[in-house]
Amino acid sequence: MSIRQLYRKVPVEKRLCHYCGKPVLSNIDLIDGEIWHHGCINQAGLQPTHRCAECNSLLTPDKINRVNFGDGTKEFRACGLCGSTEIISLRSSMEKIANL
Repeated sequence: MSIRQLYRKVPVEKRLCHYCGKPVLSNIDLIDGEIWHHGCINQAGLQPTHRCAECNSLLTPDKINRVNFGDGTKEFRACGLCGSTEIISLRSSMEKIANL
């Protein structure tokens, strides 16, 4: 589910920040599958390292799984929430933006 879809699909009374408990009216983000104010992520000291391109959740290292297919010679990272292998490193995406 995209971040924009969260505003439409989840009613305000159920769109509560996992950290502060207040309704999220703007600056919504998903971290490890839970709704957060974007600013509360920094206040909590969480440091997500990746974003899943499928479910759009920010992922901390404990929510990233390692998956081997076939003979086990190739290892993939997978989202621990939806199982997608489309995991984007936040560090590499920030480096790309800095180089523009």
